[in-house]
Amino acid sequence: MNEPQQKSGTRVTVVIDASRSSVDTLKTAADIAARVQAHLMALFIEDINLFSLAELPFARELDRTSGASRPLDRHAVTRALQADAERIRQLLENESAQRQIKTSLKVVRGHYVSAAMQAAEETDVVILSHVAGVRLRTVAARMQRRRPARGAGPRPVWTVFDGSPAAQRALAMARDFSIERGAELVVVIARRSFKRLAAEAKDLLGDAPVRFRAIAGGDAGEALRAILAEGSSMFFWPRGESSLFGKLPAFLLDELVCPLIIVS
Repeated sequence: MNEPQQKSGTRVTVVIDASRSSVDTLKTAADIAARVQAHLMALFIEDINLFSLAELPFARELDRTSGASRPLDRHAVTRALQADAERIRQLLENESAQRQIKTSLKVVRGHYVSAAMQAAEETDVVILSHVAGVRLRTVAARMQRRRPARGAGPRPVWTVFDGSPAAQRALAMARDFSIERGAELVVVIARRSFKRLAAEAKDLLGDAPVRFRAIAGGDAGEALRAILAEGSSMFFWPRGESSLFGKLPAFLLDELVCPLIIVS
């Protein structure tokens, strides 16, 4: 098995917000950073939409403990986000001590997706928690119920393979996580190059079990529909101009319902 070379001085960034799912994503990011001996930076996004919402006279919030309703204002939003940032800082310190990795926290105010895409330009591995809206999660759950039962177990790990160095690194990470979690590994390959790339991927994977999914080149929607229908615990995406899709489709960020790991 030809193991892809990990880039020296690898940097891992996890883009998180105040949602509960971000905590699990941070732990996944720490796991990845530990595997490749990388510096882990948590980029905490103070959602600018929350401050806009707080300007509305009818905006209210629910106390997490008592369930009581009270007016929402900018000061309350600021205090809540500062508390969340401190909680993330403590989680980072715990992960740093437990996994023997260097960590840091950066707090920015803005929009989650745009901040994540900027981070993807500046680092080697970027991890995003799912950013799909409630409607898409509902659709995914409905499609999941329609899917024929395949037995209990973890959801598959997906990745895209086009033979590029970034795709090789993404494939290696996806393989490791699928093995560790006992999950199925699904590799998406362009139909026009399927035979050649599947053979190359098998060589890189060695004895690791894998299922290949051939789709038409440029049809990211076909891959997304498969992921929503079959379920996914995480999706590894090789950054750069892919022979399969070109650049990362913007709608994928809005509709994906699992953590997205962008690998350079």
